[in-house]
Amino acid sequence: MNRLKIVFIALLVILAALVAIALYPSGDDFRPGNRTWNGISTLVSTVDATAIDSLSDLPSRSEGTVFIIVPYMSFNTMELNDISDYVFDGGTLILLDDYGHGNEILDVLGVDYRFSDAPLLDPLVNYKNERFPKILTFEDLALTSGIDALVFDHSSCLIDVPVGQIIAQSSSFSFLDTNDNSLYDNPAELSEQKGPFPVIAYTILGEGRLVAVSDPSIVINGMIDMEDNLKIIENAAILAASTPNIYIDQSHIPDSAMSRAKSQIDSVRSVVAHPLMFFGMAGGVLFLTFRPLWRKRR
Repeated sequence: MNRLKIVFIALLVILAALVAIALYPSGDDFRPGNRTWNGISTLVSTVDATAIDSLSDLPSRSEGTVFIIVPYMSFNTMELNDISDYVFDGGTLILLDDYGHGNEILDVLGVDYRFSDAPLLDPLVNYKNERFPKILTFEDLALTSGIDALVFDHSSCLIDVPVGQIIAQSSSFSFLDTNDNSLYDNPAELSEQKGPFPVIAYTILGEGRLVAVSDPSIVINGMIDMEDNLKIIENAAILAASTPNIYIDQSHIPDSAMSRAKSQIDSVRSVVAHPLMFFGMAGGVLFLTFRPLWRKRR
């Protein structure tokens, strides 16, 4: 086998591997390209959202736009300042968190409340077990218009929310399972508090607004169609504008090696898609292919 055939076969193998990686669906949590239960492809397509890989991709004018964050990775100072500027300049931030880094954002925004980081369980008012609490108590506001119930999935709650900023609460049967044994234990010993607990808060900040929800799972494919989970996101978005531009942060969600490879392939594909690059590469391939024939003729 001559050298040209070896190179050609190697290129075919590499190309096949790249195509397989590009076409293989992502399995990572909260990824738009993931069409399985833990992805957010349904949300992205339904609300026509744009996924961004850096906060620098946010529009310079935030008024009339919506930014959805699931903060499962920490933020640096510049990112926190960018988020603060986005909100106070007129943007609508939908912050979905349970046990992540949402409190970093709440701190820089200067609000009093925080995510509790403790599991919220409800042994009575739930979907199928205590870790899927149903939310049935809402304030009568535009944000909750048409909302009868939400279903959470392994959620937390919000603490120290001012009364006027509480939008939704868990039932009086719910409790914070601080020792994670799925049982309500003696509060004197373990400080396991009973509900109701705030689970959604709404705060006006400068020219913008913050909607904090203590369960990001309401937007995954497996949960988005449960009760009014999608409706609450749509209502929050309409607070910004009747047809707002919606952005979803992807830079603070852990990714796998597969997702990183897919992202790099997409970047290369966007470069190769440029006409000059395409014809240049095509010319290079033709040159390498027919070069041995030209040598033989000589």
